[in-house]
Amino acid sequence: KRPPVSEEHTDTVDVDAAPDPELSDQDLFDLLSFTMLLAAPAPDPANEQTERGRSLFDGAGCEDCHSASLEGPRGPVPAYTDLLLHDMGEALADRFSMEDAGPAEFRTQPLWGIVAAGPYLHDGRAGTLDEAIRWHGGEAEASAKAYAALTETEQQDLLAFLTSLGGAEQASEG
Repeated sequence: KRPPVSEEHTDTVDVDAAPDPELSDQDLFDLLSFTMLLAAPAPDPANEQTERGRSLFDGAGCEDCHSASLEGPRGPVPAYTDLLLHDMGEALADRFSMEDAGPAEFRTQPLWGIVAAGPYLHDGRAGTLDEAIRWHGGEAEASAKAYAALTETEQQDLLAFLTSLGGAEQASEG
C-alpha cells in the first residue's frame, strides 16, 4: 500500500497504480551504468575568442565552483565542476530539501557539453546560458555581477568559451 502523499509533494509523485520509482532496480542500474560510461563530449579547438572567454570566465570567479578538471583514476577529467553543493541564493531556491541540501543549495553543474543541456538550471527556467549566469546568486552572486559588468563583446567571448566545451553537435541534432 502506498503511503499518503502530502499536499506539498504532490508535484513530485504521480498517482498512477505503478509503484514509484517506475523503473525496476535492474533498469535503473542499467541506465545509470550507461550514463556513467558515456565519454565527455570533445571540446572544440581553442581560438582567440574562446581563449579570451576562458580568461574572462576565470576572472569572473566562475572557476571557483566550475573547476576546469577533476582528478580521475586515469588522469584529469575536464568536467568544469567541483561536484559540491553551493548556496545559489533565494531567487533559485525551490521549496524542496534533499538530504543535507537546503532549498537554495545545488550541486555544481558540469559544464562539459553544456550547450546541449538547455534549458538550464535545475528547473529549466533559463532558456540561454546568458540567463543561467544572470540567475546565479548566493555564493555565485559576485561572479554573476562580474559577468553582468562585462561589455557585450566580452560576454559573447565568455559564452563562446562555454559553447566550445563540446556538445554543439548534439544540440544541433535536437
